[in-house]
Amino acid sequence: MVDLFANILFDLALFFTLLIAFLYKNFIKIKFFISWWAFVFPLAAMGISAMVMYAHTKDFFLLCLSYTMVGVTTAVIAVVLYQTLIHMQKGEICIQE
Repeated sequence: MVDLFANILFDLALFFTLLIAFLYKNFIKIKFFISWWAFVFPLAAMGISAMVMYAHTKDFFLLCLSYTMVGVTTAVIAVVLYQTLIHMQKGEICIQE
């Protein structure tokens, strides 16, 4: 059984995930920094929390959300990894300012 506090935390995580989704245009416009990896962790956490909520509630929406979040997280990891490798080749990562 999922209690009220778990629902509040899940809804808050869903809100922040949607906020990140609506700000993706700003994310694409900025120059690459190693801190882009920070966007991966909330997406992965949302995917995991959707899986756990689905395990407790068996709600079909949560099943779809968990699969979607795993796909989105995988795509974001691929893009950030690609950008990281490109900038590593150029010698732009971990340089002294």
